Amino acid sequence: MKKVLAGLLAVLFQFTITHAASAHSIPLTANPAQGAVLSQSPGRVDVMFSLELESGKSLLRVFDQSGKQVDLGKGGVDLNDAQHQRMTVTLPDNLPAGVYTVTWRVTSTAEEHVGHITEGEYAFVIGAGTSTSDPSAPYAWRYIGEDSSAPSASEPAGSQTGLFAILGGVVVIAAGVTGGFWFIRRHNRGTAGE
Repeated sequence: MKKVLAGLLAVLFQFTITHAASAHSIPLTANPAQGAVLSQSPGRVDVMFSLELESGKSLLRVFDQSGKQVDLGKGGVDLNDAQHQRMTVTLPDNLPAGVYTVTWRVTSTAEEHVGHITEGEYAFVIGAGTSTSDPSAPYAWRYIGEDSSAPSASEPAGSQTGLFAILGGVVVIAAGVTGGFWFIRRHNRGTAGE
């Protein structure tokens, strides 16, 4: 009985976590990739995201080891990408060897996620050296909140409504299963002496 309840709660918890992550625009791929060690300077950085991005409120930048911004500016949504999910920023020719950090802050325009803001970073290396990013690890990102100027008609109760509904459902189901097992157990005790 306890194993069944624990299994049910584990499945519902996993579903809740998966749902929360899918509600935000996060990197799917990047070039140069996270943790890449390159023999020469790339001409640009491209990052593909999971949801459509708002071009005026999404930014992609590249910094060197000392924290100095080294890209040529205007890093943002690639307007040649029909889905507006790719960001790109141009780099100067012949960046010196070293560790470079790509940072991003994006605002989603996808129908159910309008105004959701996420940000994150990853690193790559030019020349000999070791990257500080694990190429097999997921891209590190943080949910920042919602853009208060974004239209909210598609999500009137806020971004966490679905998550709270799922968590509420987990509590109701867990209480129902526990109560059901308690009732059956008590009923079986009452009929055992007949």
